[in-house]
Amino acid sequence: HDEKPKNFLRHEVVMSPAIRIPAHAAAHEERAYFEFNRKAVLYTILPHSHYRGKSSTFSLRYPDGKEELLLSVPNYDFNWQRGYAFAEPRTIPAGSRLIHTTVYDNSANNPGNPDPTKVVGWGLQSWDEMLYGDFVFRWVDETTDSPIHDKARMQLTQQMGFLDHNMDGKLTLAEAGRLGERWAQRFQRSIEMGDRNQDGGLSLEEWLALSKAMARRRAEQAAGAEHEEVRRVDGLHGRSGRRPRIRLLGRLVLLGLPDLVPDPLVEAGPDRLDSGGEIEEHR
Repeated sequence: HDEKPKNFLRHEVVMSPAIRIPAHAAAHEERAYFEFNRKAVLYTILPHSHYRGKSSTFSLRYPDGKEELLLSVPNYDFNWQRGYAFAEPRTIPAGSRLIHTTVYDNSANNPGNPDPTKVVGWGLQSWDEMLYGDFVFRWVDETTDSPIHDKARMQLTQQMGFLDHNMDGKLTLAEAGRLGERWAQRFQRSIEMGDRNQDGGLSLEEWLALSKAMARRRAEQAAGAEHEEVRRVDGLHGRSGRRPRIRLLGRLVLLGLPDLVPDPLVEAGPDRLDSGGEIEEHR
């Protein structure tokens, strides 16, 4: 092209790797949401599940609580999957939620069911399952000259959408506990560090502030460790006359869903996030 595009076309997914479909369940429902923090224009949506997928919907919940059905696929077929483009792109007000719901048939009456006796979770294989709602959009206030897309916020927005089970905008210890006791214990530490308003959970803004504070802290610690390592090597070099090779390795501790739940849910020592977004020591 002779000229660059004026806008970015963005792509995100409403998803839940925390799904758990009971054995023999004929109509088990799972849902997740994605909240738009800015005004957007929605172009396409696509529901995806595997052999146990029975039906899917996308709905839009506006900031005033009104809900509108955007798409209903009452007879989902794994062998006939389609994306749906709006005849007229939909304008999405800031604060609206795109809610994706799928019903699964894990019973013997489903002729495509690989094994109705199995409790089914998230997985890439067709005998596993997915709650996966693909959508394409753009930010109204974004141009290629002035990008505003925040990848860190988008990642946490996606994760909040499947962890916030009751959809009240607050992630609690009980909701994290749905992933197992080990991860609930880790999340307890995150609440202690990041719960600014002391309501017993983390909002998306609190989670984002904690994530950024932890990222800054790790960067500072890594820089300090590298500086100390260089000093140590320089000392060795001075004594031996030979500079050894160094390989610095990083360590990342996740909540237990690889590449999905990031650093705020790590165990991080006796610190707390203050109202300015920095980590402070307890005194």
